[in-house]
Amino acid sequence: MRKQKTRFNRTFPIGAMLVIGAVALSGCQTKDEKIDPIAGGGGLTGKWISSDNVFSAQLDNGNFFSTANDTGEVLSQGTYVVISAKEIQMKWRGNLSQQENSANCQREGVGVLVCTDLAGKGFTLRKATAAS
Repeated sequence: MRKQKTRFNRTFPIGAMLVIGAVALSGCQTKDEKIDPIAGGGGLTGKWISSDNVFSAQLDNGNFFSTANDTGEVLSQGTYVVISAKEIQMKWRGNLSQQENSANCQREGVGVLVCTDLAGKGFTLRKATAAS
């Protein structure tokens, strides 16, 4: 028995329909949805040190915590979201102050994040090398 092709199948091959469906689904992501933390070139996971060497931040899969470099005390805990290849948003709660804060960070290079918090205070994080 011979299968009858419909006009739809002749004009839209299955592969094309799958591509169109994938594109349509990708547009359904909401703004509040966490974007893959390894997007934008990856390399965020690991230890980052503040440029003034006061604190370090350990980033891993959308979560992070910061510690004082002199005492090792945990200063804050929070989350980060990769917005684009160049932009990362961080949100955290200070362990001592119990205050919420956030920062927008621009990725100036693979190992450099330049950030500005809600109060307008800037800070820079540099990726620690494997030997650190």
